[in-house]
Amino acid sequence: MIQGTGTVTFFDPKANYGFIDADDGGADIVFQLLPGDPAVATGEGVGFELIPRPSVTPRGREALRIWKLGFNEAVA
Repeated sequence: MIQGTGTVTFFDPKANYGFIDADDGGADIVFQLLPGDPAVATGEGVGFELIPRPSVTPRGREALRIWKLGFNEAVA
């Protein structure tokens, strides 16, 4: 699985989805929180694991799961 880090640029708690600006400079990553995932807010640093997809897809990059980055956590 491909993992990375980034910053939440948008999150709608009512719709339960948002976007991450990835630190790797690639396209934004869409995510949807699942039961048990931590609550996030715009501006927070997060880690993510991408859903494996073919290189060409209309949905772009999508996170399988996300997690908050801790104060002392190493960045991938």
